[in-house]
Amino acid sequence: AIFSCLLDSFFFTSHHSLLHMPFLLPALIFLWLKFRPIFYFSVAWLVIWLVFTHHIERFAYIISILWCLPMGKVLLAGTEHLPRYLAIFLILCLCCCNCYHNLTLTGNYDYLLGFEDMEKIFERFYPPYAAEKFINENIQNKVLVIGEARVFYLDPPLIANTVFDRSLWETLLNNFPNSNSIAATLKANGIEYLYINWSEVTRLRQSYSFFYQGNKMPGFLLVDEQKFSAFLNDHCQRIFPKHGASSMEVYLVK
Repeated sequence: AIFSCLLDSFFFTSHHSLLHMPFLLPALIFLWLKFRPIFYFSVAWLVIWLVFTHHIERFAYIISILWCLPMGKVLLAGTEHLPRYLAIFLILCLCCCNCYHNLTLTGNYDYLLGFEDMEKIFERFYPPYAAEKFINENIQNKVLVIGEARVFYLDPPLIANTVFDRSLWETLLNNFPNSNSIAATLKANGIEYLYINWSEVTRLRQSYSFFYQGNKMPGFLLVDEQKFSAFLNDHCQRIFPKHGASSMEVYLVK
């Protein structure tokens, strides 16, 4: 699982260089021999990233940039005893491999290079894109967003929150006795639609979970699950997607 995580982060993404894979171990050995405090810091950061995070690449940015310095030293040490033309050839080969990785195995540069339009990039790399496109094209009235916090490109009026803010939806479910009163409150505040990103709801619940009186509590939307489902069944009509299961759903409040 750890090796798969490293491959996913350093090989199948354009946020890190492919050269991090072959040069990481020699760079750590160099740090162990020459700069042991930085070695301990690097290993501690790597372990924390692998064990205590979701292995998202951005959490490894700082340390991966730091590793570039000993990686360069390793490359220099490995080529300084070679004939000059062979060393230049080797470095050019490494650069070509890295460019091939960035331009072919990953897609974030395709738009900048004119290989693919922005909409295709969003479709491939931004999971909520289809749902948000549907909202922008079909909805003009107020939307209550649940789970999703990346609402920069949504056009209708919104009520949204991050995991660190007070959640209107959580307040409604916990403070109102039944689905009818919740629906009436939404209507009274002009909220006619719900946009739910179930993937984010699950991720936030797991990421920020905590223990209380010996029980593990979800770190997001601490609500009655049955009450949540009952409201969707009794007072909402799913309008996106029309068919099939999806981690992003849009509901019309009836």
